Amino acid sequence: MDKETLLQTYIDIETTTYVRSEKTKRLGGFVDEIKKSDLSLSLEDSISIVQNLFEHNITIRHPFFLYVIYPALAKGVDNNDTSAIKLLIQLFGYYGNFQNVTSDNKYTGWTLLKKGLQLAPFDKELLSIYEKQLEYYFDYTLHELPVGVLYESNGASIEECDELLKELADYEDVCKKLAIDRQELINDCKFYYNVYKAYLAVCKSYNGFADYLDKHDLAGK
Repeated sequence: MDKETLLQTYIDIETTTYVRSEKTKRLGGFVDEIKKSDLSLSLEDSISIVQNLFEHNITIRHPFFLYVIYPALAKGVDNNDTSAIKLLIQLFGYYGNFQNVTSDNKYTGWTLLKKGLQLAPFDKELLSIYEKQLEYYFDYTLHELPVGVLYESNGASIEECDELLKELADYEDVCKKLAIDRQELINDCKFYYNVYKAYLAVCKSYNGFADYLDKHDLAGK
């Protein structure tokens, strides 16, 4: 079965079968046929199929992704191909969490992004994804103020404040590369990460971070 026949058969299942149980049955039979065959798509074929389905708003069902699309993309990621990395990041968002689909825990959306940027540090598409994710995360770290600074879902430790400051420096560099102005957020983060770190060293002397800010005349800074 060539790429064109495979793609057209899948599109036909998605666009001409309206009863869900019948669609599931047809798709299952189609995937079983593929699994029994010696089908091995190239990375270029997989990318082309996904782009075609996206362009025509055709849903990419989990079995089709898992047995037809994913193998070539996973191999491409292992071979340090940034086009495979970028498409898997896109599909990660499409499925919510493709680890639940593939049972492959080798990569997360974040580790894929970091790997892509290690390979192509000036790739604007990857940098833009990175910037948006970090903007959201840095904003999130401050949303419990004046109670404290967050790291993931918990209050940050002294060491984690240092990690946040390091990540913030990387973020500032990314913003410069993209010519994006996030200076207000960056300044707020620098201020609160440093102040919260200082507070944690003497926290037993205060009735919480808000008390520390107030007694050092830092509230509302």
